[in-house]
Amino acid sequence: MNSNKLKLFITAFLLCMATFFMSCTDLGMDWETGTTTTSEGFIITYDSNGAAVITGYEGSDTAVTVPSSVTVDGVEYSVTGIASEAFKDNTSITSVSVADTVTSIGSSAFSGCTAVTSVTLSNSITSISASTFENCSSLTTITIPESVTSIGDSAFSGCTSITSYIVEGSSPATLGTDSFDGASDYIIYVPSDSVTTYQSSWSDYSDHIAAQTSAVVDAVELTIEDITFSGTDTSSSVTTGFTLPVKGEVNGSTVTWVSSNTDVITIGDDGTTTVTRPTSDTNVTLTATITDSDGNTITKTITVTVKASDSESSEGTNADEDASALTVDDVSFTDGDSSTSVTSSFTLPTTGEKNSSTITWASSNTDVVTIGENGATTVTRPSSDTDITLTATITDSDGNTTTKTITVTVKAYEVTDPSDFYYDFDNSSKTATVIQYIGLSTDIVIPSQRTYNEVTYTITSVGNTSGSSRKFNTNLISVVIPDTVISINEQAFRGHENLESVTIPDSVTSIGNLTFCGCT
Repeated sequence: MNSNKLKLFITAFLLCMATFFMSCTDLGMDWETGTTTTSEGFIITYDSNGAAVITGYEGSDTAVTVPSSVTVDGVEYSVTGIASEAFKDNTSITSVSVADTVTSIGSSAFSGCTAVTSVTLSNSITSISASTFENCSSLTTITIPESVTSIGDSAFSGCTSITSYIVEGSSPATLGTDSFDGASDYIIYVPSDSVTTYQSSWSDYSDHIAAQTSAVVDAVELTIEDITFSGTDTSSSVTTGFTLPVKGEVNGSTVTWVSSNTDVITIGDDGTTTVTRPTSDTNVTLTATITDSDGNTITKTITVTVKASDSESSEGTNADEDASALTVDDVSFTDGDSSTSVTSSFTLPTTGEKNSSTITWASSNTDVVTIGENGATTVTRPSSDTDITLTATITDSDGNTTTKTITVTVKAYEVTDPSDFYYDFDNSSKTATVIQYIGLSTDIVIPSQRTYNEVTYTITSVGNTSGSSRKFNTNLISVVIPDTVISINEQAFRGHENLESVTIPDSVTSIGNLTFCGCT
């Protein structure tokens, strides 16, 4: 190789190496190894692979959320583990939520944390080590993710208050000795099609194993993210009222709540809360009782931290004060209706009770509830019971703004007795036209089907088709047309002077001439 070629080769080699090292830097290979304490009080060790492990905790927060990542000197590290004894004998923390980046928790990590009432584990964790939660005597329930393949010796020994373990995996994890020993009266809920497998594999606990019910499934899905906080509030920083879910997300189980400190948080039947800020930051445990349609019941706890009152004002802003005072009891329902059973229009307050703040409202479903500027609503009853979230924006005279939500349940419309109608049946298509209502009600819901001579016909049109002058029913005030109907025939409701409301579904593609002529 001549000298020129050699020089070119060396130059090219050096350029490649420079590019390589620059690329390595760009890819994050400036990770280092060390130990530090984060601003939240987590003591961590971090390594040159970009991973961090929590080895201790010196923070003041009692509702602890293990983060998915930490930043050291501007460099981000992923939190992948919690070391042995990291939180051992910490009697101040009341709840723990572990990010899904965490794959391992060391032995005795939370042993002796006697004030912990709730734990949310990472969905990536593969093992629960020996004595991880030993002597967590206030823990009442825990969900064991599907990812867990082993549970160590005495993992939950001494958890004397625990009433339920919810196990998500279809295959039993490997158990150590005395893994669940502690409480005497508890249930291990497992997937319904795996009960026999679990009873065989976990034979020492076979008498405690039961199939997951609808209530259990709803309990698993119930998390702190289901709480609707006001403004910038979070579970660790509550300053004003918030709304708790009252219905299970998956199976519609009924959810009722109890506050551990009613001097700070009171809870209405509809899940709305009133918050009275204390003189110092206070943890409040909210206990949910989930009851499914078969009467099966399970409890779950969530902890929130209510911040101390501001030094300048024990009640925060005027808007905050009006938000705290605003409850579902301020809604004016029609006689017989309530927040859990709405059948007709209602009126929302537009002025704060204490400081006359302006209140404006928004509906989560304007197909069911629309809201006027004066708080008056229009309700269109749906085909099935529907929860509507009503969000109030409260603005005081100084321009301070906060929000609060109220949930109402609009009941499904009740279909009018099919025998109260005359029909025109088409035997070839098994469809029918409703041509007249002969009942006594002034508010009707036309049925979607009619069974006649043991044949079921689908209602696809409304109104007389024979060319006669027969009227549908001039006494009617409101009519709901089902979503099986595709046409409303000519002059169907002509001259119905009392008719005030007609609900027409999106399925209707044709409305005949003079259909509503004279509906004054």
